[in-house]
Amino acid sequence: MGRIYGWLPDPIDEFATGVLVKCSGVTADDTYNLGTIRYYDMDYKFSAIAPGKNPGKLENGSFHSMYFPYRGQIAYLQPLVFVMFDGVKRNTFIRVRCWLIAKNIKVDFARGEGSAEFEIMYE
Repeated sequence: MGRIYGWLPDPIDEFATGVLVKCSGVTADDTYNLGTIRYYDMDYKFSAIAPGKNPGKLENGSFHSMYFPYRGQIAYLQPLVFVMFDGVKRNTFIRVRCWLIAKNIKVDFARGEGSAEFEIMYE
């Protein structure tokens, strides 16, 4: 989703602040082995004073609409969402799938459209 010239997201509803991102395991076993998934984005209020009390968002993350559209701005910063897999089972190979949610984003897992897959091996 990086630097698509002139593109504007169409949020899924009036409460969404941009393009939502959601992750899960590819299979039920993968999801179980990931543990709790936590999202940290611009909407999340992070406390540097008490970092241990930062549980993250549990439903999804958001690439905030303020970053769109990209028009070649000088010093443009791409939006970020940090995803933490809290409780990954050791010595397990896990497949993860993350996808974008907006009215004008087509998601096709088979073709990799609007989504990304990666693997975790935690030893």
